[in-house]
Amino acid sequence: MKTLLETYFGSYYNSTKAASASSRVYTGMFSCRDSKACATCSIKTPSQAENCSDGVLICDAGVEGVEVIEFEKFIDNYNHLKSIPSKSRCDLLMTSKEKIVFCDMACSNPKYIDKYTRSDGGVHMGKRYEARKQIENSINLLMPIPEIGHAIKNKSNKIALFAYR
Repeated sequence: MKTLLETYFGSYYNSTKAASASSRVYTGMFSCRDSKACATCSIKTPSQAENCSDGVLICDAGVEGVEVIEFEKFIDNYNHLKSIPSKSRCDLLMTSKEKIVFCDMACSNPKYIDKYTRSDGGVHMGKRYEARKQIENSINLLMPIPEIGHAIKNKSNKIALFAYR
């Protein structure tokens, strides 16, 4: 998937630059974190952050392995590209031979995960809703690109995952 992103994404969205995608292949147990979300969490809820191990997602890749692509960081390379329909995207793409996982992570106080009332009386849909929109936007961003859309369609397991701590 890394090669497909680097080869086709920019040209499909009419970019003159080619960005690289940061990725790593894991086997066995591994964990992922969202450093941006964890930093925000530690500022907003210092008492919760005291016991933070920074691990948001723990995964067993088995012996076959899983490629983990930092999708949000990849899209950030195109931050001034007006042809991209939405800058809202998930944190990670995880792929193996048969699976693709669109993953969004959050480090948050549990009371902010689902819909809640803000201190000003307004209603906020919560982190889960935001993650769903980011995953949906990521899928919609990649599926129109013929080579990437074809690769996604060919995976027998397509998963949307919201992980939070």
